[in-house]
Amino acid sequence: MHDSAPGVFRIDGAKWPERLEAILNGLSPIERTSIRGAYLDGAGKCDPWKAVDADSLLIQARSAWLPGVLNERRLVAHLQPIVRASDRSTFGFESLARAEVDGQLKNGGDLVDAARAHRALFQFDQIARTHAIRSCGPKLQGDEKLFVNFLPMVIYDPKICLRTCWEAAQEVGVALSSLVFEVVESEAFPDIAHLKHILEHYQENGAGVALDDLGTGHTALSYIEELSPNYIKLAKGLIPEKPRFGDLHLVRGIVEHAKRRNVTVLLEGVETEDQLHAANDLGIDLIQGWLTGRPAAEPVRTQSQPQQRKAA
Repeated sequence: MHDSAPGVFRIDGAKWPERLEAILNGLSPIERTSIRGAYLDGAGKCDPWKAVDADSLLIQARSAWLPGVLNERRLVAHLQPIVRASDRSTFGFESLARAEVDGQLKNGGDLVDAARAHRALFQFDQIARTHAIRSCGPKLQGDEKLFVNFLPMVIYDPKICLRTCWEAAQEVGVALSSLVFEVVESEAFPDIAHLKHILEHYQENGAGVALDDLGTGHTALSYIEELSPNYIKLAKGLIPEKPRFGDLHLVRGIVEHAKRRNVTVLLEGVETEDQLHAANDLGIDLIQGWLTGRPAAEPVRTQSQPQQRKAA
């Protein structure tokens, strides 16, 4: 590493990502976010307009596999069961994007982080949505629903950007009423008027819409009123593994608010019987989590089971 100008430094060598990370780890959070970087060309110069924040540069370097995954359509979809809280019977599945890279399975968070760093969120979102419909839609049975994630900030015009969804569904013979499009909450929402326009376009075409992670982050209770979703998904952790009555006031308020507006409530992250019992006591309709099924390449269904009550 050597200085090339005031406030500018250059890192050479095959292990430059490790060296850059060591430098960043020695900075305060504010200092770290102020560092930007770009690749050098053959003449040893860089275009400052192509500079990105240093953390994104690191992710770019460590996710050089992403362009190949997208260009060669090597995404795979895993299905996690969504079941009825009352009897654990299968209601549907959430499609979760995955990709195998060097023998390791990259999850959705890895893929979104890589796509953001490569400035390829639009491409990733479109490919992931249409792949989920084509590969998972035909596996549905009866009135089962397929929940498909989407990133709202990359949809500039739903009539144009969502056309590929309708084409994919028609191509494989999947009814649009079987699809539920779920707003991914990992990204900041666009303005509410635009998000409402997107959700209405999905609904006008016969699909359902869901808001993810209600109770945390950007998603506010007022969004139920403003956006009129068909489903809300309560964030993992809102109900502890061993819930007590005092832990449930917030969830109870959200559920009652949604029920008054005919919105179906789904609880994510259910891993214990205690959480399931609490969900039933609160009137939650659907659950999703390791207790009833982990993501898998093929759908795993459950039959209706009598609800076992906790011993007093």
